[in-house]
Amino acid sequence: MKRRMVVSVLVAVAVAGCAETGARSAPPDVVDEWLPPAGVDLDSEKVYRENRDLFDYDQQVPLDIQQVGTGHSEGITAYDLTYASPKGGRVPATLLVPDGGGPFAGLVLMHGLPSNRSEMSQQATAYAGMGAVVITIDAPFARPENAGRDALLLTEQDREEQIQLIVDLRRAVDLLLSRPEVDPQRMAYIGVSYGGAMGGLLAGVENRLKAYMLLVGDGGLVTHLTGPEDRRGGIYGLADSRREAWLEAMWPIEPIHYVGRAAPAALLFQNGTVDTLVPPADGLRYQQAGSEPKTMLWYKSGHGLLSQATDDEVGWLDDHIGVGELVLLQPSFRVSALRIDRVLLVWLALTIGALFYLIWALWRDRARHWGNMLVWSLVVLFFGPLGLLAYLYLYRRPKRDAEPGAAIPLFGRALGSTVWSAAGNLAGVLVIMILAAYQGPLVILVPLGTGLLMHQLSRFPTRQDDPWINHSQPLTVQILSTNMILAGAYLPVLVIGVGRLDRWYPFGEPIWAVWTLLALGTVAGTLTGYPVHRWMVGRGLVRWGPDLGEIKREARSLPRYPALGLMLLTFAVLATSLAVAKTLLG
Repeated sequence: MKRRMVVSVLVAVAVAGCAETGARSAPPDVVDEWLPPAGVDLDSEKVYRENRDLFDYDQQVPLDIQQVGTGHSEGITAYDLTYASPKGGRVPATLLVPDGGGPFAGLVLMHGLPSNRSEMSQQATAYAGMGAVVITIDAPFARPENAGRDALLLTEQDREEQIQLIVDLRRAVDLLLSRPEVDPQRMAYIGVSYGGAMGGLLAGVENRLKAYMLLVGDGGLVTHLTGPEDRRGGIYGLADSRREAWLEAMWPIEPIHYVGRAAPAALLFQNGTVDTLVPPADGLRYQQAGSEPKTMLWYKSGHGLLSQATDDEVGWLDDHIGVGELVLLQPSFRVSALRIDRVLLVWLALTIGALFYLIWALWRDRARHWGNMLVWSLVVLFFGPLGLLAYLYLYRRPKRDAEPGAAIPLFGRALGSTVWSAAGNLAGVLVIMILAAYQGPLVILVPLGTGLLMHQLSRFPTRQDDPWINHSQPLTVQILSTNMILAGAYLPVLVIGVGRLDRWYPFGEPIWAVWTLLALGTVAGTLTGYPVHRWMVGRGLVRWGPDLGEIKREARSLPRYPALGLMLLTFAVLATSLAVAKTLLG
């Protein structure tokens, strides 16, 4: 199974039991002491053949979807709705649809017992964030009209409700297929505990899904209630006639008869070796009954699976309904992810190559001072190959043996001054992101401080007479520069970083994604900062690069009142940019 860069916050939710470490384990070495109830037919093939038609329905009947409510958050629209059940009544459901046109994968999620669809909300939201249209439904026992009653009645009504649940799940598949943004070739089912058991039954009668994730499930309710640990209570406390009637009703629709007919759909089984709600023997029996292809995984955990189990779930599902091999992106079910991944991979490769070339070129040019080398390395880290092009234009275009008077044109000096400042300022933004210090004056002071630091570092030469060292900008103009650069940089950093990255990385953003985001912010900041730098360089307020007769001279100072007015103006521009970003974030 392909490895994934996943920092997991997704919980494979179970009905009950405490969460364990979730470390992968070998299959349990257990003695299966379960005995089938007296008088039941053990021929699963025969049971399946004789009862398969119980779950048929007319797919042409309208779904009669009625929307109850809707909401939008973090790139996902949630629809609270109901649809008509072919077996009577209405099915409460939640449909999560990612922003965008798709095509997206489709997922049906099923909760445990006793519970309802809200149990699956965290898992559903995480997968919707990855680019899947997700539907979760309530089992018949969890409908509003059944509020306050037991999930299991231990009567023949349990049989009718289990049949109805499977038909309702099949109708959920119909609903997904009615959505134009759902790819019908990339659909799957995820069930937890009771939902994991019912998924095995659904897999035997529903052939439109490509994969079934059956988490901490067993062979069904009969299996669940007739184990050796159950013989002192439960259904054994019922009158013999009632117990026998219930077993006779439920055995023909026991999921263990159907899970072996899932092919060609793939199956993923996950169980815990110390699970007390689904004993390992029951889980192992269920896994062995499943058809191929199947993956059977065990963990040193109870009924709740975390950590490694979650990684395995996401990776396995991506293998079966994903969009293809992703190198940089985390598992995603958006078709666009493959194209974006390739573009980012090329950009990463070009940046690495540019950085190696720069280091080699600077190493050969030993006359250059180390502060200058450090700043240019930072420029290439943030700008990628664009930073290398700026270096080649500004430091290779004039020959090293040229006279100091061979001045770099105004455009070049303004460009060099801007990219140095932008790289320094964005280094401060990176510090803010690492420290999560998004509030107060730190959003300005930290980038200003790192910008000043980068400027000072650039002035530490190994040769004091190096004619190329002519970089000077007073504090006043550094503030002007920082404000204008941040005005452009914060828009993509905030709008994309805060408002969009969670869609691609619901499990936590990897460092390379943050680097890419900062690179985009650096370019945007350069675009807004360049006009100010051109004006300041042209008036001698900023010195950058060799100038005729002015080598090593300091930049001129800006008069007090014009400086104050310009600073207030740039602060207003920055405040406007932050307000726009806040508006776009909603």
